Amino acid sequence: MEEKYKTCKHSTGEYGQTAVYVHPSCPRLSMIKGKLVSSKRRCNECKNWEEKD
Repeated sequence: MEEKYKTCKHSTGEYGQTAVYVHPSCPRLSMIKGKLVSSKRRCNECKNWEEKD
């Protein structure tokens, strides 16, 4: 199974070593240097995960 951060509809599909770029609809987002991100750990623990269409 793919990691949640790769298949979530809130993710943009771009990710780094620890951060995942997300859309404004993500309930677990943070803004760092003007970019909307979440951590991979927060994504994997998220209860609001929804699969991309």
